[in-house]
Amino acid sequence: MPSSSALLIRAPDAEKPDRYESAFSEAGFSVASVAALDTGFVNDDSLDAAIRGRASEFDGVIVTSSRACEAWKRAVQRVYPAEAKSSNSKNGWATTPFYAVGRATAVALRAIADSPAAPRDIRGEESGTGEQLARFIVDDVRSGDAERGHPTRLLYLTGDKNRDTVPSILTEAGILFEPLQVYGTCGAPDFEQRLNEALAGLPPDSSENWVVFFAPSSTDIALPYLHERFELRREAASVSGSRKAARIAAIGPMSSDHIFRERHLHVDAVAAKPSPAQLVEAIRAAAASL
Repeated sequence: MPSSSALLIRAPDAEKPDRYESAFSEAGFSVASVAALDTGFVNDDSLDAAIRGRASEFDGVIVTSSRACEAWKRAVQRVYPAEAKSSNSKNGWATTPFYAVGRATAVALRAIADSPAAPRDIRGEESGTGEQLARFIVDDVRSGDAERGHPTRLLYLTGDKNRDTVPSILTEAGILFEPLQVYGTCGAPDFEQRLNEALAGLPPDSSENWVVFFAPSSTDIALPYLHERFELRREAASVSGSRKAARIAAIGPMSSDHIFRERHLHVDAVAAKPSPAQLVEAIRAAAASL
């Protein structure tokens, strides 16, 4: 009997098994991941300098993506090479709160090897969006204002395509923050080849096909190629055409809103929280209601 297939528009985890692919496989899906973006890290010197000597200037660090986690990890490895990791010295980061959007980001921070700058006080992982994390930060910061005795100042690690949700909420609350761009993204020049390789690993006769999006930027890169290979529902219209039909799922409201408002496509399933289990649950619920 043909199985259901899921094509995940994301870079697979560097460490195997990939948590999203595992969740889909366990749910009975044939699954493949394909990265639409390439990432480059920037401002290494500024991040290294912050890790090396600016911990006392900040009361917390905001991390809203796995790429920002990776940038911090790379900087920690540069500043504290292997021979220094066993040092008992502390420079303040080990006790500094790190505000993480979602469990995956928190897990990535906890996985950073032990060093004086490895995050240990990680907060906010139950938040599922940037807005939820920002409101958590406001509440958390206000609860500790009296103890600090000075205005709170946060270090905000960003990419090149951050929305203004977190900055707007923090600014409105009067919380000071210093943005530092640590990575930038661009469309993968060989995306079509990557896509063909991923699709070759999925059964051609799947009973149901899902395309799952994880970020607006990767959505925009992938969709022109996906339209050539799948019939995707335009808003609430029915699917009709010669290409294989596919339904759309999104990891959260940011991606879903972008797909609907900017690309005019119907989104069948949206994860309640950005986690493998919640994503699979949303897709299974949507499939059951069709």
